[in-house]
Amino acid sequence: MTPTRPTLLAITSIAATVATLGTTVATAAPGAKIIGGTPADSASDYPWQVALFSNKSNFFTTFYCGGTLLSERWIITAAHCADVSDTTYVAAGIIDLDKALSGEVAKVEQWYIHPAFDSNTFNNDIALLKLEEPLKLANCGETCIAIDTVTADNEADLMFENATTIISGWGNRDNSEGADDYPTILHFAEVYITSCEGTGYSDVDVYPNYPITSNMFCAGTADFSRDTCQGDSGGPLVVFDTDQTPLLGGITSWGEGCAIANFPGVYTRLSMYKAWIDTTITDNCCAPTTVLINRIENSRDDKYKMLGLVEGWLLLVLVGLYLLQSRGRESR
Repeated sequence: MTPTRPTLLAITSIAATVATLGTTVATAAPGAKIIGGTPADSASDYPWQVALFSNKSNFFTTFYCGGTLLSERWIITAAHCADVSDTTYVAAGIIDLDKALSGEVAKVEQWYIHPAFDSNTFNNDIALLKLEEPLKLANCGETCIAIDTVTADNEADLMFENATTIISGWGNRDNSEGADDYPTILHFAEVYITSCEGTGYSDVDVYPNYPITSNMFCAGTADFSRDTCQGDSGGPLVVFDTDQTPLLGGITSWGEGCAIANFPGVYTRLSMYKAWIDTTITDNCCAPTTVLINRIENSRDDKYKMLGLVEGWLLLVLVGLYLLQSRGRESR
């Protein structure tokens, strides 16, 4: 029998299927939620969590993925979330999607999708988002704090079999067929790292039709009561080191349904991407060419603005050279 495509954990938008079911629900397209989760009491409980939106006019209905705050200028999320919208906004320091403007909101300037991302197998399902303007983290204090990632050096000590992890997101809370229950409040749950190959909570190879690569890992519970689901894609799976410092261990990626027996959730393994993350951020931290190229591609008007800026720079260079030559002659 031909296997069905596993469920990605992003949503096209919560409003996308209003016409279909006559209520506010999400599609069965990429996405994920927290099944069996608990509402967060405060944004300071999960200050690394961010939400991705396509339109600032209505955050709740245009929310489609989660993400994690790496710095005031950079967000990390799932690569498959890039297919949802041409325009992306990020909100940090919030737990209520209906009150997103109470947090820090910024527009995404550029998506950096991992060059080896495979949309068929979901291998390398990771992307970095550079914001147009830095988030003012001081404005939100303890409700938006950047987080570091697990590395190859500490992974064995932190992400062993049955290690406790925390997942969070605004995804669907009802895994009944055809049902959708998308909260406005951030939810979280504890899940545990388990094998994807039948040696953990399942007595069978849980994903025989889909390759589980070294860039992925599984997490769930023994009774399969807690899981991510549609709407949670791109969101964090967090572990804690010996001094209780939170570290990003995984990115919510895909799974077979949500909280289905013998099918734990599948996450992108962050320890495999430390070098790529560092290089991408370093190479694109402040180079004006990145901004110039993006603007030229996005707007015809900006092409002319950019030409004007280039001409202005050339004029300043020529004037500077002239002044230097003039001073040289005067000093002789």
